[in-house]
Amino acid sequence: MTPRSHRSLALTCLAATGIAYHSLLRWNPNPGAETHLGDWLFSSEETTPQIYFLLAAALAFRNRRALRERMNGAGAPRLGLASLALGAAAYAWGHYTAAPDLLLVSFALVSLGAALSWFGPGFAAAWSIPCLVLAFAYPVPAVLANQIFYPLRLWTADQAAALLTLSGFSVFQEGNMIYGTDVAAHVIDSCSGLRAMEILTLAALFYVHWSPANRLRGWLLVALAPLVAYGFNLLRVCFIVRDPTSDLAATHTVQGWLTFLGALAAIVALDRLLGRLLPERPRAPLAPPRPVAQRESAMRAFERASERAGARSIATAALLVALALIAVAAPRWAPSGAEAGEMHGPWVSPTLALPLEMDGWAMREAIPLDVEYLWPVQFTSFASQPYSRDAVIVDLFVGEDDRRRRDRSLLSRKNALPGRGWEIESRSRAELEAAGVSVERVIARSGQRRIITYCWYEGIDGLGLEGLRALLATDQSPLRREQPARAIRIGTRIGAGASGVAEGERVLREFARALASSRDGTGAFMRSANAASNASGRRG
Repeated sequence: MTPRSHRSLALTCLAATGIAYHSLLRWNPNPGAETHLGDWLFSSEETTPQIYFLLAAALAFRNRRALRERMNGAGAPRLGLASLALGAAAYAWGHYTAAPDLLLVSFALVSLGAALSWFGPGFAAAWSIPCLVLAFAYPVPAVLANQIFYPLRLWTADQAAALLTLSGFSVFQEGNMIYGTDVAAHVIDSCSGLRAMEILTLAALFYVHWSPANRLRGWLLVALAPLVAYGFNLLRVCFIVRDPTSDLAATHTVQGWLTFLGALAAIVALDRLLGRLLPERPRAPLAPPRPVAQRESAMRAFERASERAGARSIATAALLVALALIAVAAPRWAPSGAEAGEMHGPWVSPTLALPLEMDGWAMREAIPLDVEYLWPVQFTSFASQPYSRDAVIVDLFVGEDDRRRRDRSLLSRKNALPGRGWEIESRSRAELEAAGVSVERVIARSGQRRIITYCWYEGIDGLGLEGLRALLATDQSPLRREQPARAIRIGTRIGAGASGVAEGERVLREFARALASSRDGTGAFMRSANAASNASGRRG
């Protein structure tokens, strides 16, 4: 092949890459929602992947000299082929299931594979830094996020209450509620500090890349950034509880900016401290940049790499062209007509109808549901209803997820409690013979009230498999499970001591037997003719 042919091959690769991955530039993980910069920085739910793309591009531009100089390395065909194959598979499946996050994974794998095949490990190592920034754009699957946010909220509330007590401020804490003299603070997901830890880690990564710190010092800064962010977020929560009437306490965006700037200043100060504690290793002097007239253009470097790669460059170009053709012409999976109309319906719609009577247990007037507490779990539909028999009351909650959206999951530890403000005394497992399942058994208190609850799931394959299914979008494909996932909780108030717990367990097991007899073979509830839908709350 002539040099002109190799130039055409390089241009073909660049053009095919742009066509194949152009949809990422329009990727909106929150369709229908308007996301601002403040939301991206401080909200636990909002994300704007395009900002990460710009940051990765800025990092690549900053490192352009090192990238150009490493274009002369020998390729690593075996590693490159493996990465290209994985990236192509992720692209094909991501396109078919309309999962843009898999296209992001594909771009990282394909670009690293091409870097290894054409330019070798040296260039790929330098290119992996922008790819690491792109990883921050990947949304955490809801099934995994639910396992992070709730425990982190409880931990934040515990630590904030302890810090306030140490400072001499009188507070009382139950679950994720902190009660002060003039305030009842609810530690929500955005107060958990997870987004603050993510953003400060990203900022530390940029700071280390631009600063002259040695490698050990740089990695220590990046590793310590989440702890610094968590500490400043804890101070923010304490400030809100301590002075709830302040204008600053009511302005979450301003709080977030001040917290972020303070944490960034702490990173700089920590860098100075590490510089004093860790001896600086002598660095090899940087080679002076060559005169402009002697520098090899990026296109010429591409041509030379293509010549060295030989058949590998042709194979890489063919794969990228195939991905571009998939983007333009390949079909996507679509649900049936009935399902398609419901794909983007309300996330929470309390339309589940329960039986009016179950083996002597009679439905009572519906109680208000703490929708704000359960909202991050995002059920498709739910019902919350108390039942009574012989002056004993049992609360029944049923939540369902139709599995049509990857950005929601009902698998969460908070399902075991009826709302905020409960302090857990114990969590354990128990076998519930009536339902044929292992349940989570929780004893909790709030003020003078004490409850015992049983919580279990149906149609769930366990946290690991559910996370894998969410990552691979299998429930948005022909591999989807048709039956909905369900979370069921039954609970009743109990007295003090072990005797109160034993009586509560007896009541719940009797109610579980009545509940099992009221269900059909599919797990749905057999409703009486005049059963009404529960309408305790709505948020869409």
